[in-house]
Amino acid sequence: MNIIRRLKLERWRAEKLFLARFKPLEKESFLPFANTNSIFIHVPKTAGISITQSLYGCDAGSHATVNTYVNLFGLKRYESMFKFTISRHPVDRTESAYHYLKSGGMNQADQRWADRWLSNVRSFDQFCHEVLLDPDASYTHIRTQSHFFNSPAYKSERDAINALNYIGKFENLEQDFDVIKAHVRPDAVLPVLNSSKREIAEPVSSSAQAVIEKVYKCDFENFGY
Repeated sequence: MNIIRRLKLERWRAEKLFLARFKPLEKESFLPFANTNSIFIHVPKTAGISITQSLYGCDAGSHATVNTYVNLFGLKRYESMFKFTISRHPVDRTESAYHYLKSGGMNQADQRWADRWLSNVRSFDQFCHEVLLDPDASYTHIRTQSHFFNSPAYKSERDAINALNYIGKFENLEQDFDVIKAHVRPDAVLPVLNSSKREIAEPVSSSAQAVIEKVYKCDFENFGY
């Protein structure tokens, strides 16, 4: 298959996906993005469900990547929209993801992953050394934040991140949400949803910290942590 035909096929598939999910009653609809001319790049474990429910009334887009949005809307339309995300300190985000998945997550896919990878894990420290360093254990909630900004439309993940109109910080969520909602839905109120069932209590060892700094090196750099 030549490259032109392959690109046309990929575009056709993206359009089919777009049409299939572009419905107002679907849980993860893209329609609110079109209606508000905005896009939220939802990195897992950054209060994304609270944000999408407040601004869009559904889990808009779920954890779709920049590349998905470029394919769905086209690069010109994508770049004209108000694009934003929320970043979180990699150590805190990793701890949150660990406790979330250790408790079974939110759906069957989360539970299956946890059953396979966390059934014998007894601590966050063990998780860092035995799971995070295993490339076969890659999963949505523990992928780098930078992963969600990978797209051939940009030279690098950092370029895609720099193309955003606003990057909020989980650590400053209430104030940053006020800035964001002014562009999307000024009357929105931020609820608290999908908080981990267990509060983070374990101290992070220096060796676990070192693992996180290695695995998420790009996030420390791309989001200024």
